[in-house]
Amino acid sequence: MSLPVGSETQTSTNGARDTNEKGQIGGERNTSSSTNNYDVIKNECNGTIISVQTAVTLGGGVADDTFLLGLHIHTALTGTCVIGGLADAAGAAASYTIPAASVGHVPLYGVRNAKGALTITCSTAGDANKVLALWRPT
Repeated sequence: MSLPVGSETQTSTNGARDTNEKGQIGGERNTSSSTNNYDVIKNECNGTIISVQTAVTLGGGVADDTFLLGLHIHTALTGTCVIGGLADAAGAAASYTIPAASVGHVPLYGVRNAKGALTITCSTAGDANKVLALWRPT
């Protein structure tokens, strides 16, 4: 049996043979520690500036096709900002409203649009270009 470069084979207690990685894996940091090593992640996403007062669709426009990572609001909103396409606790379609006067980063941790197209709607024309939506396709 040929093993991948940088690996070793061990026999486990049930007699099965296991192949274990030995050495550094791509992106791994602090490799000298077996308990505190970690893989580096690269945060990449699309950014869409919400520049209109109507619903802006992010992603492909169908349910379950987009991750919303967060919103960045650089100046306090004069109206509300509504995120559509989400689900409530019962699984029904629901929207999440960010209130007027909100400012700063709103982390959404990669929430998926489970119940429809992912949309962002700012309620007043004065909020045009204040909101940056950070998203990526599933």
